[in-house]
Formats: sequence, structure tokens, C-alpha cells
Amino acid sequence: MRLSSLARLAGLLVLASCVAPVDTDQAVGPLSLSLVSGNNQSAPPGTELPNPIVARVEDSRAHPVKGQIVNFVVVSGGGSVFAGAAISGGDGIVQERWTLGSSGVQQVEARAIDPATGAKLTFAVFNAIVLDQQPPIVFNVHTVPITPQINSPFQLNAFVSDSATGGSVVAGATYAVDSGPAVAMLPSDGAFNSDMEAVSATVPGVSAGFHNLCVRGRDAAGNVSAPACISVSAQDTAVFVSPFGNDGNPGTQSAPMLTIQAAIDAAEAGSIVLVKPGVYQEALKFKEGIELRGENLEKTVVRWTEAVEIPADQGSDFSLLAIVDCHSGTVRDLSFVYERSESTEDPGENPRLHAIRIVNSSVTIQNCRVTHFSNSGIGVYGGRSSPVLIENQSRLNQRAGIAFQDGAQGKASQNICEQNEESGVLVSGAETTPELSENQCRKNHRAGIMFRDGAQGISSRNVCEQNLEHGILITGSNTGPLLLNNQCRNNQAAGIYFMHGAKGRAENNICDGNAWCGIMVIASAPYLSGNELVRNSQCGLAYDSKSKLSLGKRNVFAEKKQGDLLTKPIIHDR
Repeated sequence: MRLSSLARLAGLLVLASCVAPVDTDQAVGPLSLSLVSGNNQSAPPGTELPNPIVARVEDSRAHPVKGQIVNFVVVSGGGSVFAGAAISGGDGIVQERWTLGSSGVQQVEARAIDPATGAKLTFAVFNAIVLDQQPPIVFNVHTVPITPQINSPFQLNAFVSDSATGGSVVAGATYAVDSGPAVAMLPSDGAFNSDMEAVSATVPGVSAGFHNLCVRGRDAAGNVSAPACISVSAQDTAVFVSPFGNDGNPGTQSAPMLTIQAAIDAAEAGSIVLVKPGVYQEALKFKEGIELRGENLEKTVVRWTEAVEIPADQGSDFSLLAIVDCHSGTVRDLSFVYERSESTEDPGENPRLHAIRIVNSSVTIQNCRVTHFSNSGIGVYGGRSSPVLIENQSRLNQRAGIAFQDGAQGKASQNICEQNEESGVLVSGAETTPELSENQCRKNHRAGIMFRDGAQGISSRNVCEQNLEHGILITGSNTGPLLLNNQCRNNQAAGIYFMHGAKGRAENNICDGNAWCGIMVIASAPYLSGNELVRNSQCGLAYDSKSKLSLGKRNVFAEKKQGDLLTKPIIHDR
């Protein structure tokens, strides 16, 4: 027995002597690196971090790896490292010194090449924080208008930027008048979330004479800028009009003028013509650069009656307010009314009268009310026209509520156009390309919005509902608007109707509950994509054999299926 045990032991020793020994210093498996210290430090911009960044190279057994070259590379923030590379010692440790950049995200990557495979290795990422110790700067401080009216509110605007002085988010801004208390300003985009912000405030008003307005900005690190100041002179720049005034008066609040036109003629660019409540029966010619403002929309009325003869030299171009070749200016808070005699049986016999006629001008019309005119309520004409029409109401006019024609451009937003004989908004003529957005077009006789005769433009987020024919009508060769995210509901014909060679694009519109179909296409070639066509009485989509549709993203149909090819269209021109 003893002899046998000794034999077995000898055999094991011989076998062990045949196996190669393991070098415990040799790395086994893929390499990795763990952060030891120095991550997420902070320092002022352009300075070295107080402590080195330290890492440890390990193999798959978590044993330290000696002799591995590790490169340190700045990948964000514009800083620098001292050596750029380190070789791991017996403990696997590598170290580097890092100087931060001026602003922004600060990162250094530890990189190496795997000696076994040649693979690129990004071992780890070190982060650091720049301590913003520089205040933001404030610039472009200005008022609107440049010369405020005495004791009247005005706008104060400025920019606050930390992008070159630390890179922190702008956190706030204040203004002060004549070393008075600081008053908060608001970000123009609604939130302080960027290293540069446009800020504004409405200053309640100042007395006559010169005043210092100073703006300060504050960044998220708590740094407050030096004040940026301007000097403004408040003057009595308004010209007042009252039914109890006299055109021989100077137009001050205590001695107003009688007629609006006399005040317009007396006003200088940058001035306000302030019209007191009352009824003014006159036709007006606007002047470049002024603001024509009613004191009360409900009670400040410019009126024309059928009994008053239209000047012979104006004819079909007559309007209560003519704006011609004006590159700036504002009209707001006025009502315009045309009163027709009850004995007039045929409206077509009336002269074609606009409330506001804009020709080759770029003005703003805001919060005005237009009613009962024998032409379009607001007409925009000419290739040099680019007005902004916002928050107006145009009702019961014999043509359109608002019309863009003859190459006009501009924007119409948040207007209400109701019960007009032709359409709520009309866009007509080649190169006529306005932007229509968030308007409400209801109960108009032809369409909520009509594009015709080669017009282009954009219609987005408009509500066209309960119109006596179509929600949106596109008609005529080469007429090709872009229709985006409109809602065409409960119209007595089609939600959207392309006809007579029309083109254009209709994308992501909702056509719901219309008496014919959601979208109808007759002898036209539109692009249709992503539209929701539901609960329409006859079909979701109808088209005839002369039409060439292009279909993009799937259009949604519900309850009423897509129409077949129509050999006998259910559409009839009106």
C-alpha cells in the first residue's frame, strides 16, 4: 500500500513538471479602467483643477496592469492636459493634470490601444465644472417707441448674454428708472433657459423730460452684470382727437383736434394719433411711421353711410382707410362700419368699398373691427405689400373678410372672419404668398379660406367650420398653397376641395363632419399626407379620373371609407 501511494505521488509530480507556469504579471482578458479620484471637480475658467485626475488599469481578473500607456485627451470645453499620456505603475495607477477651458461642458477621455488586439479603447470619461465667476453682459437696450409719450406705457427691450463670460444660463434681468427700485423683466421666449436671452418689460410711463433707464442681467451662477443704461426723453408726441375738439387746436389732450385726418396730417413719424371714443364720418389717408389708435374698440368708430357720396376721383379704390406706400406704422383698436340704406335691394349696386385698403405697404393692423363693407373688409394689394394683420374681426362683408391679391405677401394671424359673402380669407393671383395662421373662419358663404388664380402661400392651424360651402377651397391652374394642421369641420360641402388644375400640399389636416367628403379633388394634382378624414357624410377622400394624386404618409379614414374613382363626381361648381 505504501509503495502504491508513493508511486501515485511521483506520477503527479512528473505531470506537474510538464505544465507551463503562469506569469502573474501578464494581463488576462480585456483591459478596463476604473476612476479612482479627480472626477467632477470644479475650478474657475482657465485654471488647473486642484487635484489630479487618477485612474487604475485592470485586467479581467481586476488585477492591476503595469506598463500600459494611457492617453488623456480633452474632448469638450477647450481646456488642456499637462502631459497627455501616462504609463501605469505596478499598482495600475495613471495620473494627469487638467486645466479647464473658458466655458461649457468640460470632459477628458482616457484612451489606449489594446496591446493584444489593437482595438481602440476609451477607458473612462472625466467631467469637471467651470465655476462661472464672470457676470453676463447687457446690450442693445432700447425703447419702443424711441421717444415715449409722457405718462404712457412703453416697451423696454434688451439682450443679456453669458455666452462669452462663463457660459451659464441667464437667470433673470431687472430694470430701474432714474436709480429707482429694480423691476423684473421677462424673457421674450417665455423662459430663462439659454446663455443668451432677449428680455423685455412694459414701463408704466414717465414724466416729461430726460430719464435714465438701466438694465442688469443675472446668470445662474449668481453673477450680476454692471448696468447698461440709456437716456430717453419723454415727450408729448401724441396727437389727440375728440368729437368735441377743433382742428384749430394743437391736438393736446386738453385741446384735441376734431377730425382724425387733421391729426394724421399733423403727426410726425413715431407719433401716436389717439382717437377718443365717438363716431367719425370721414375717409382717411394713412401716413408713414405713425400709430393710429382708438381709445376704445367698442366706442371708437369710423363710419361711412351710403347716403354720403364717394369722391369722384377715388371710384372703386375708395376705402375708409387708405394705406399706400407706407413701410411702417400701426393701426389698432378702431371699428370701421359701412351703413347701407335699408331701401337698397340689390347690394351689387353699391360701390365697392373697403374698410382698410393696403397697397404696397408693410404696416400692422391689430384688434380692429370691420363690418358690412361692399368689398373685402381688409384688402391687401401689390407685390411690395407685407403687412401683419392680427387679432382683427371682419364680418358681413360682401366679398372676403380679408383679401391678399396681386402679389401681396404678409401675415394674417388670429383673426376672426365670419359671415362674409365670398370667403373668410381670400388669396388670389400669381406670386401672392401670405402666411395664414390660427385664424377662425366661420359661416362664410363660399369658403372659410380660398386660394385661387395661381396663388401660393401657407395656411396653418386655421379653423374653418360651418361655412356654407367648403372649409378650404383651392382652385385654378398653378394654385398651390401648403395646408398644414388646419381643422375643417362641419362645412356644408367639402372640408378641403382642390379643383380646376389646382396643386399644392395638404398635410396633417383634420376634416371632420363635412356634408360631402373630407377632401375632394377634381381635375387637380395635390399631394396628400397624414390627413385625418373622419365622420364626413359621403366619403373620406373623393377624386375623379382627371386627377393625379400623390399620397405620402398614410391618411386616416374612419366610418366613411376612401372614395372610389368618380366617373360622375358628386361635386358641382357653385
